[in-house]
Amino acid sequence: MNPEIHEQKKFLRNITKDYIDLQDSNQENNEVEQILSKEELNIKLQGLLDQIKIQIQILQEQLTLEEAYKNNEYIFLFKRATDQKGRQFSTLYTKERLIKQFKDLKDQLVKEIKRTAHQFKEETKKELTIFNTFESQNYIYIFDKVTIINYKLWEINSKKLTIEKLEEFQYQYYRLIKTIITYFIPKSKPNEYCYLEFRRKHQRIPTTEELLEGTYNNNKEYELAKIKEKQFRDNHEEERTQEPQLSETEKAYLNRTLLALEGARNIQENDQATQIIFPNTGLTQATQDYLLQHHTQLILETSTTRRNPRTNNLEIIGTPIITETIGILLQTAFGQYTVYYAYDQISNKRLGLPTDIFNAR
Repeated sequence: MNPEIHEQKKFLRNITKDYIDLQDSNQENNEVEQILSKEELNIKLQGLLDQIKIQIQILQEQLTLEEAYKNNEYIFLFKRATDQKGRQFSTLYTKERLIKQFKDLKDQLVKEIKRTAHQFKEETKKELTIFNTFESQNYIYIFDKVTIINYKLWEINSKKLTIEKLEEFQYQYYRLIKTIITYFIPKSKPNEYCYLEFRRKHQRIPTTEELLEGTYNNNKEYELAKIKEKQFRDNHEEERTQEPQLSETEKAYLNRTLLALEGARNIQENDQATQIIFPNTGLTQATQDYLLQHHTQLILETSTTRRNPRTNNLEIIGTPIITETIGILLQTAFGQYTVYYAYDQISNKRLGLPTDIFNAR
């Protein structure tokens, strides 16, 4: 194979891989996500951001800046708000990485200009010079792209870039490599893989060769992904229905614990008299006293042997779920969890929703 042709194919494979990698976002994540229209997604996302901003504002009114950065809940909410800004790409390039990507692309296109000049001479028996460059469509196309890249590099270097600007330049790079791939290999079909616009959660990622050869079929892969998603959803539903349900006694003690945490939250939000003993969660002495009082009461109730009125047998109320729930109350009292986080986790368990800190069942 002609070394120049080999070099060109290598270049096109590399930028096609970039095109795929930029879109490859969390494909191994097995959560089932609803496919929403762009308008529905924007409305849902804006609603979520508004809720988070309100929660952050409430916390900011209670905390100094120094305290805020020590408060787990504030940090959690702030990170969640910044993470929800809808980044389109699996990886957001740094300014240095953006410059490198554009420069590498430009260097390859300059090589393409040299190949174009060589090809022009072979076909026309004339040298490609400044006087006849517009006789070569390849030269016109490549020169235009090099000019665009030069301007982008100037813009990137001359500005202090925000996250939004970085993403905007990255999107321009993404669009540029897609048009270059299509120009040099007309049979290629990069639009068949366009995660930024439309692709199902479990849809198979194409290989570089599939996009360049135009053999990747989005509709076919979409249908296969839909089947896979349905199978996962059915399996997930079957597992959920097979999980042991909470007994009435367990529900009652989860409710008791939630009431204790709600009371602790009210105390913590209004306590101006006692000192904060756990800066990482904002827990005050009065809040800890309240939590420990309820923890002791619940331990006494659930560890004492009682007679079951139906079977007349002596039984201990404390099941693994109840024991773990009361344990979370104690951990909260000693600063391991915020009152808000513990409340949410136990509430999720009570409603049969996924939790992060429960081990039992």
